[in-house]
Formats: sequence, structure tokens, C-alpha cells
Amino acid sequence: MARASEKLAASTKPTSSPIQPHRELTTMLGPPARSRLLELAKTSCAVFSTTFNPTCKRTGNKILRQRLNGASIADYYLPRSRIITIPDMRRRWNQYVQTKEAKALGIDPEEYEFVDEDEMRRLEAVEYKKSRGKGAPKKKKEKVVERGKKRK
Repeated sequence: MARASEKLAASTKPTSSPIQPHRELTTMLGPPARSRLLELAKTSCAVFSTTFNPTCKRTGNKILRQRLNGASIADYYLPRSRIITIPDMRRRWNQYVQTKEAKALGIDPEEYEFVDEDEMRRLEAVEYKKSRGKGAPKKKKEKVVERGKKRK
């Protein structure tokens, strides 16, 4: 039995190996103070450019760190200034016809007409619905106010 107790005593002795010197220091000095740990965390956040959040509150930094994608979405669509519609062409044609250059060339404004096919289809559909009695109701001309007897 003496041998078993000697082995047990030998295994529980603190080892002074070069691999674990910090365990001995920790047991001698105790755990570091909370203020020192907070200072260390603050310094590491400054070094690694992260946010210091000791209370672990939700700050939204995950969203704020993301790359802004508004410019890439705006580039996907054509700018409004580059899209030319039929009304734009009509307006520009009317401006051009009134210039001296167009008058000198003898351009007649009634000779050329811009037709908006979508608008023509819409008007035809409205007329067809009206002929079947399915169109929009007529608007009232005046609002008639009738006063009746008040009930008690």
C-alpha cells in the first residue's frame, strides 16, 4: 500500500515543467481584475478595428459594415434621362418644328405624326367596354345636397 500512496502523492505534486509556468502564476496572483480585462478588450478592438461592446448590446454593426449596394442597383437600370418615350419625342418634334431651321427646310408639322400604339390600344379597349356597358361610370356634374327631417 505504501507504493500506491507514493504514486498518488507524486502525481498530485505541482510540476515545474517549462510548458505550464502560467498555471503557477495564476494560482499565486489570482484571476485578472475585470477592469484590466476591459482595458485589454478595448485595446484589442482599437488594434483590430472592431467595435468595443462590453455589454453585448445589439448595435446593428453587422448591417452597417456591409457594402452599400445602392449604386450597383442604380447602374442596373437605365437613367431616366436616357429613356426616350413617345411624349418626349412629340415634345422634341414640336420644339424642332418651331425653329427657323425646320421652317427653312419647309417641314410641315401635320405631315409627321407620332402614334403611341399602346395609348391607341387602351383607347380602343375603353370604347369597347363602354359599348358593352362595362366602362367607368359618368362623373357627377354637381353635388346635390338634400336635407330631410331629422329623426329624434
